[in-house]
Amino acid sequence: MGEGNILVQGRPFSHIGTEDIGILFIHGFTGMTGSMRDIATHFAEKGYHVELPRLSGHGTDNWLNLKNITYKDWIKDVEDALFSLEKRTSSLFITGLSMGGTLSLYLSEVYPEKIKGVIPINPAIFVHDKLIRFVPVLKYIITSLPGIGSDIQKEDIIEPAYKRFPMASGYELYKLMNIVRENLKDVVSPLLMMASQADHLVPVEDKKYIYGHISSQIKDILILENSYHVATMDNDQSKIVEGIEKWIEKNK
Repeated sequence: MGEGNILVQGRPFSHIGTEDIGILFIHGFTGMTGSMRDIATHFAEKGYHVELPRLSGHGTDNWLNLKNITYKDWIKDVEDALFSLEKRTSSLFITGLSMGGTLSLYLSEVYPEKIKGVIPINPAIFVHDKLIRFVPVLKYIITSLPGIGSDIQKEDIIEPAYKRFPMASGYELYKLMNIVRENLKDVVSPLLMMASQADHLVPVEDKKYIYGHISSQIKDILILENSYHVATMDNDQSKIVEGIEKWIEKNK
């Protein structure tokens, strides 16, 4: 994990449930566990086993803690959480926001036999800035970029997220996206895609690409009409909770 003081909104959350259902929640790039905590808490209160890990370098008082963190660190974070849940329940589901959605797809590709269903929320799969391929050189010239948090329609709601991030960290996300995109055919678990129509970070076309390239026999989509990218903190939060509940009940 990246060093530094962990903020309250960045702390991981874990719950041992009473039901034979477990959900792994994964937050997004530069974001914190606070963006998923309300939803994770809801399912903990329902008796589900819950893991909401803090991704390496995230959730601290200094965005520079992302420096020297690689996508492999994030993969290890979510794998550890998945293995922890696996010890407690045989019915495992994964949901994630943005890069968390990307990581949820990665786990589905690598561990299809472990996962009952995957629920990506506005997952990131492409970087549309063509300069990204030059980052190995550019990172020495432009060392950091402005943050991408708080794409939220609901008034007065601010996502707990870094105000800046190292350009090199953006390149790590890019590498993760490439790996996941190239292996989408390996996703065979039931999938529920949650997609905001008015998403200023991840176009609807990207979500359609994922939906069209996975191998899952069971795949559904839930359109979020009243939320931007950070839908888990936006107007459709209750719709997301209800959608997850009903879908898991059908596919557990």
